[in-house]
Amino acid sequence: MRKYSNEFMAKIGVECRGIGLGNTAVAAIDDITAAYYNPAGLTQLNSNFEIGLMHNEYFGGIAKYDYGAIAIPMLQKKQVLAFSFLRLGVDNIAILLEFNQCRRHR
Repeated sequence: MRKYSNEFMAKIGVECRGIGLGNTAVAAIDDITAAYYNPAGLTQLNSNFEIGLMHNEYFGGIAKYDYGAIAIPMLQKKQVLAFSFLRLGVDNIAILLEFNQCRRHR
């Protein structure tokens, strides 16, 4: 039984280490993927900045899953500026393409 609406997103993950760790990734991640699993882990970064990108396809390339993040530690210790994006989508759905063409011809 699901606890919340996007629970499946936690099972998809954003990199092989986090997926391999299962539900323990929340406590163990200390790199750029912490922006996805547990933002508090970003304070453990040991570099000047980190960038992470991931692309995956599901169902024979029908569904596309993208993740990107950048984190920059600030001058004050234990502060990090981070941005991330996540997209899980299905492109070029035939019914929607036909609907959009009908709307344009009105």
